[in-house]
Amino acid sequence: VEQMAGLCKENDFSTNDLLMAQMYIKTGINKIIIAADIRTMFTRYVKGALGNYSTAMGIICKSKTTDVVKKAKEVHNVVRKHMKKNRALMLVLACYFEMSPTLLDAAAISALGGFNSKAGKFVGGGMFGFSQPRSYSITNLGKVNNSNIKSLLFIPPASPATKLTLGVVTLNGEMRACSSANIVFLSDDNSSAIQETLYLDSIPGMTGSILKGASEVVEDCISEDMVEW
Repeated sequence: VEQMAGLCKENDFSTNDLLMAQMYIKTGINKIIIAADIRTMFTRYVKGALGNYSTAMGIICKSKTTDVVKKAKEVHNVVRKHMKKNRALMLVLACYFEMSPTLLDAAAISALGGFNSKAGKFVGGGMFGFSQPRSYSITNLGKVNNSNIKSLLFIPPASPATKLTLGVVTLNGEMRACSSANIVFLSDDNSSAIQETLYLDSIPGMTGSILKGASEVVEDCISEDMVEW
């Protein structure tokens, strides 16, 4: 952490800029979703008040450089520009303010649950990106200094629209990262084959009969044409 802090201070970018630069380079993507704390922008905010004062924004960096310092500087400049744009900062929050509380869940269920809803497919699949996880995200909880805490791990919440989310937290000078991935490990064909195998195995005697038949010598079997179905 000290080395990272020194590198950041020397080049005038933040730890988050550096973490994002590493994700850009390692994954080859050009867009990362990050959270921004906007509590200081509220004139009536009381210091220490509990609540969610974060918004989300997409940071696009298109350069192909593999130099992490150059990439971090690019990230730093893009993030600073976004932080100066109230429209970019407030877009997500504005949508939530105007949205019915149940709409987000309804959009997710209709998009992911196999319902034949064109509206649900458009809102959940297109607008919220639930149809196919593509986005990458980083959430950094910051630093925690407490001698009573020996170990700490932040597992970031996974979103149906996010392919990979990196959660970062620093405890007593030690940074730890954990990821939540939304990846399909089985194809539809493989998944169907497994379901069919489980179904056949649930029939009493079926598995033994299939295994017995598989061990039969082909020459001892009769032609399919001779079997009456």
